[in-house]
This record gives sequence, C-alpha cells and structure tokens, in this order.
Amino acid sequence: MTYADSFPVVATTGANMRSTPSQDGEIIQTIASGTTLTAVGYTDRWYKVEYDGTVGYVNQNLFSAE
Repeated sequence: MTYADSFPVVATTGANMRSTPSQDGEIIQTIASGTTLTAVGYTDRWYKVEYDGTVGYVNQNLFSAE
C-alpha cells in the first residue's frame, strides 16, 4: 500500500512498536537502532509506521527523519 505522505525514518536507539499511539499500547515489535521504517503518518509525539508488513506506532523522540 502506498501513502501520499509517507517518508523514511531511522531508529536512533532501540524502540518498541506499539498497537496504539500511547506508552500503554501493546508492544507488537521491537525495532533495532539504525533500522529504517516508512512513516505513513504522525500525531503528537508518535509516528505511524509500516515495518515488515506490520503497521504500528513509535515514539518520535526515538527516530530521525532521513
């Protein structure tokens, strides 16, 4: 699937991908430092990302835009 506003982001440290944009969201994957993901949206402090066929949320403080 392609999104008009998608852009790459890189993990600056290890990060958890969560099911909802919240620290309380279920952890669905762990992302290693240096991993590039595709951001398909964002809200407040969270990127909505697609990684390895899974869509979830990561904290923007742990990523940098490429």
